[in-house]
Amino acid sequence: MPYSLAKYLRLAIKGNPTVMLPLFAPPESLIVVTPLGEELRAMRKLFMSQQAVERFLGYVHSQHGQSHLPLPIPERARVLALKRDEVPREDVSAEIGRIEADVRALLDEGRTPLPPTADHEAVTRWAVSAHRRQWRW
Repeated sequence: MPYSLAKYLRLAIKGNPTVMLPLFAPPESLIVVTPLGEELRAMRKLFMSQQAVERFLGYVHSQHGQSHLPLPIPERARVLALKRDEVPREDVSAEIGRIEADVRALLDEGRTPLPPTADHEAVTRWAVSAHRRQWRW
C-alpha cells in the first residue's frame, strides 16, 4: 500500500524499518526511483538515529525466530545458505545474539555518534520544498 509523503516521512523519522529499507537498499534492488526519491535517498543520513537503531533491533529480534531475515544485507549469500539449511541455525542465532548485544552496549553506554532522534527540522524543510515543487506552488 502506498503512503503519502507525509506519512512515509513520519514513519521514517521514527525509524520504521520497513519504510527505511528503500533509503538504504542497493540501487539494483530498486524498481522505480523518481527525482524526489533520489533526493530522499541522498538525505538518508538525516533519518539515522538511536531511535531508528532501537526499532531495527526490535525488528531483527522479531524476525530472528523466522526462517529468513528479509533485509538487504551484504552477506546475502550467507543468508541464502541459511535458508537452504546449509549453515547450522544455532551458529547464526549465536552470531545474531552477539551483534545485538554489541549494538545494545553501544547504545546503552552512549558510544554512538548517532543523535537520539532523526533531524526532524531538516526533513520537514525538504518535505515542504518537495511538495511545492511537485504541485508547482
